[in-house]
Amino acid sequence: MRGTFSMIAALALAIAAAPAAAGEAAPAAETWQPVRVFIGSWSGARTAGGSEGKVVRQVESSTDNRQLVVLERARGSDAASWGAIAFDPARQALVLRPYGEAGIAASELVLEAADPPNGSRLVFVTPPGSPHPTRLTYELTGWNEFVERLEEGKDGGSFALVSETRFKRGNARLALKAGRDATDRTAKR
Repeated sequence: MRGTFSMIAALALAIAAAPAAAGEAAPAAETWQPVRVFIGSWSGARTAGGSEGKVVRQVESSTDNRQLVVLERARGSDAASWGAIAFDPARQALVLRPYGEAGIAASELVLEAADPPNGSRLVFVTPPGSPHPTRLTYELTGWNEFVERLEEGKDGGSFALVSETRFKRGNARLALKAGRDATDRTAKR
């Protein structure tokens, strides 16, 4: 009887320690605390290269709760997958992966700093040694407003402002054109 109990206990521990059949479990809820405030629809004005344009952005959880999917429509274009935010277990940090539509040369930015408890200021940066040093800063200016600043590294290590977008919470819903799925796009990375 004792041998049977030991075998059942060992089997239970093995099952509990093994990742789920579809991969690792979704990150814990507290992992998302710094970026949770950005979930929803946003409208804003982006200044870049001396010109200004209107932007609509939507941030939502993927169907498997493993990442936040970011969609954006700028200057009258169709909605496009702008990027995704996911938890990287190796780094124990949130990672923002922008796509070509985002206009960011870096392939990933790691959350470097967040003001506790709700992340009134978030700073994502490229990993050390990146060929395209980039910093993306989000500053909450109210419960329904934030500023996004995109900066790129220049010679000598200093950063230069590329664009600044001022967002206000909105109610616009973005949808991708048929055949384009934001979650499919992020799964390929």
